[in-house]
Amino acid sequence: MGLPESVEKSLTWVADGVAVVPAPAGRFSGAGLLIADGDTVLVDAGMLPETRAQLAPHVDVCILTSCGLPQMLGAADFRTVWAPRAEARALLSEDHFMDTRGVAAADRAVVRKHLEHARYRPARYAKTYRPGGLLALQSSEWSFVPAAGPSPGTTLLLDPKRHILFAGPFDLADEGPWYGWPDIDLEAYEQTLERLLEIDVAVWVPTRGEPRRRGIRPALRSWREAIDRRDDKLTSLLATPHALDELVRKAAITGRPSEAAIDRYHERIMIEKHLARLLERQIVRARQDGRYVRED
Repeated sequence: MGLPESVEKSLTWVADGVAVVPAPAGRFSGAGLLIADGDTVLVDAGMLPETRAQLAPHVDVCILTSCGLPQMLGAADFRTVWAPRAEARALLSEDHFMDTRGVAAADRAVVRKHLEHARYRPARYAKTYRPGGLLALQSSEWSFVPAAGPSPGTTLLLDPKRHILFAGPFDLADEGPWYGWPDIDLEAYEQTLERLLEIDVAVWVPTRGEPRRRGIRPALRSWREAIDRRDDKLTSLLATPHALDELVRKAAITGRPSEAAIDRYHERIMIEKHLARLLERQIVRARQDGRYVRED
């Protein structure tokens, strides 16, 4: 393959010519998928800087499944980058990132500090792509599977013959899905989870966590159901009136109260998505004092 021996040994091989490039635990890091099949393709770029430095001379193209931070932070280290057309401009600058993710003017100072802490670096892309196409390599083909929800352009890579899915942000962690940016469409997220249940997957490779070979469908169903459980949890809390800030302090969605401004921002965005659903369904109502309460 031509990779340094130290890098080859650090990879988790899931099939012939297909390996997971691990990433350390952390909110900004993410695993990648290395496909060595004629060309060498790296999917996503959130691994350690030293790993990227070792990989970069050997990677022909780095394909980003989305422009979320765990996927794109290291993109500038690679000479040829492909990005989803719907969100590629998030690579270009902090302001482009915030424009793409729908960050309101009042929240930009908090998010800018977050990006600086994450060591966001602008990157250029050589090509944009839309989901639905094929990546044809020497002896394998990978499908670009549309997976809108975590972001408008999120795309997963599937080898339909070996049933390997690089599942990006769908890590199927016990706490359920995360959707703390304004551009995340909760209905689209649910629809994507329903579609993923229809795909035959033998190896599920997420951005975070270990590859899965068992229990994939039950975990997917639990993730889908977690969204409804959060609706129920919020409805229960609103048996007594709460203002939005009170719900954020209680971490009504994540259950993890935090004093960090960026955590409270993401919590608020998630709560707002559920409140919008519950208001539309007339399960809760907004009072004139700015609080929300369950309809009786």
